[in-house]
Amino acid sequence: ILVGAPQAAGQGQLRGSRPGALFRCPITPEEYDCERVDIDGDVSLDRESKDNQWLGVSVKSQGIGGKVVTCAHLYELRQRVRQPSETRDPIGRCYVLSDDLTRRDDLDGGEWKFCEGRPQGHEQFGFCQQGLSVSFTPDRNFILFGAPGTYNWKGEMRVELLNQTVLDLGFYDDGPYEVADHKELNALLIPVPYHSYLGLLFMASAVEDALLYKTLEPSTPFEDVAHNSYLGL
Repeated sequence: ILVGAPQAAGQGQLRGSRPGALFRCPITPEEYDCERVDIDGDVSLDRESKDNQWLGVSVKSQGIGGKVVTCAHLYELRQRVRQPSETRDPIGRCYVLSDDLTRRDDLDGGEWKFCEGRPQGHEQFGFCQQGLSVSFTPDRNFILFGAPGTYNWKGEMRVELLNQTVLDLGFYDDGPYEVADHKELNALLIPVPYHSYLGLLFMASAVEDALLYKTLEPSTPFEDVAHNSYLGL
C-alpha cells in the first residue's frame, strides 16, 4: 500500500521541517514495517521552500507495471530571498515514479510543476497549488493535474502526455491541454466564476474518453464553514 503523509518530518537537509513524505507499506500484521520512499531529500533555500509543502497530499498509481504520482501542493518558489521584496509562491509540484518507486526514465522525477516560470500573483499562477488532485486516464496515456488556486481561485486543469507510444500510433494532438489554453493563458475560457476551485477534485470516468470534473457553485450555502476551508477534500 502506498501512503501519503503530508506532515511527516524531514530528514537530512530537511531535518527540522515538515515536508511530508510517501511511504510503502507491506500488507502484514506488523505495526512499524512501512518504508519511506526516497524521492525528495534535498532543498535549495535560495529559491524554494519545502517546509509544510504537504508532499503526499495526493497519491495515485496506474497499477501493476505502471507509474506512480504523488504531489506537494504547497511547494513554494522563492524569489529575492532575504530581501524586503522577497516573494513566496505556493505553486505546487508533483513527482512521477516508475513501478518500483525509483526514477528509471525521463518521465520520472519532480519536474512536474507547470506553474513555474509563469506570471506571479493570486490572479495568475502564484497560488497554483498544483497537485491537490491528480490522476491518470484509464488508457494510461495521460496524467491530469488539478491546480485550484490558479486565476484568483477559478482553478485550472492540465492534461499532459505520459505515454510516448501514442505518437507511434499516429496520435499527434498530444497536448498539453489546459482549460484556459496552455498558450493563451486566458482565464475567460474557464466556464466557472472566481473562487470556484476548479481542479480541487476530479476523477477519470470508467466511460471511455470521458472525464468527470467537480466544482461547487460559489453560492452553495454551508453553515459553520469559513471560506477557503476545502470542505470535502
